[in-house]
Amino acid sequence: MLTNDPNDKQLVNACAYSAKWNNAAFYYFAPHDVHAELRYIKGYVLEDGEWEARYCPFPDVVYDRLKARGNTNYSDVYEALRHIPFTDERNVGSFSKNEIFEILQNHAELSSHLIPHTAVENGGEILAFIDTYGTSIIKPSIGPFGSGIIVVQREQEGFSVKTHELVHQMNGEEFGQLISMPAAQKGLIIQKFVRSETRNGLPYHIRLHLVRNGSGEWSFISAFPFLFTPSEYKVVNDAGSLRAFTTWDCLSHHEFPNKEEVMLMRLERMASMTADHIAGHVKERICELAIDVGIDSLGEIWIFEVNMNKIDSTHREFEVAQHMIPFALSLR
Repeated sequence: MLTNDPNDKQLVNACAYSAKWNNAAFYYFAPHDVHAELRYIKGYVLEDGEWEARYCPFPDVVYDRLKARGNTNYSDVYEALRHIPFTDERNVGSFSKNEIFEILQNHAELSSHLIPHTAVENGGEILAFIDTYGTSIIKPSIGPFGSGIIVVQREQEGFSVKTHELVHQMNGEEFGQLISMPAAQKGLIIQKFVRSETRNGLPYHIRLHLVRNGSGEWSFISAFPFLFTPSEYKVVNDAGSLRAFTTWDCLSHHEFPNKEEVMLMRLERMASMTADHIAGHVKERICELAIDVGIDSLGEIWIFEVNMNKIDSTHREFEVAQHMIPFALSLR
């Protein structure tokens, strides 16, 4: 496994045990651990419950948790291992949110789960969109889950602009100045705001996590709910917000009594369709996918974002490893 994130430690442990179960040797390493000229890697091997540094040969396959292919800061490691199969071959950031939405728009059933949205070309489009759809979310088209989000609502004397920390009251001129520069850079997307809240008013979203398995098919790992503490700010998939998490069983029992299994089946089916459809439009190999969805008061499922980059596996490490390791071994 290629990783430089200490938060991957539990996943590293899970992968070591899964590899042993599959009669394979496993080690993890960081980008600076590759010594291409000497054909060895300073890897870390699990021995008697402890990780020990070893001089390791180049591996047969790499589980890429770094996911920084195409980033010039890490070009050396990908060049040194260019002849070795990687579980993920896509350049980081190669698909914007808008491009993902365009892919999904071409699927008859998935398009019904897409929130009304548009890529921003100029500030006038933002104003027109808000006038049409009301409260809206503006966010960068490229970036991790929930980053840089603002919520905009037109009010009688101007606009209310909410970040995860503050609420700003602006007149039309001030709001125009706020959106003029990012809009000119054409790096924004605007979406209709969808209210996804529990019965007692807590905003939430659900992260659907899928990985490839030993047969190369997509395995559904989990539906993992995140809740946001009460606030005027109603976007829960912002990494800067104060979030709590629960289990699908707890959330569904509270929110969808007597419909828990039906709702989970709907989520799994939509997630699998999304993964298959996106993979069919990506030339390079992808091994992992996360889909953020919300559920409105009518029980309709809405896709907030789709992520193919590094995906958190907290509390799901062994589920990920038991599918990912066989998939990696299938690439040898």
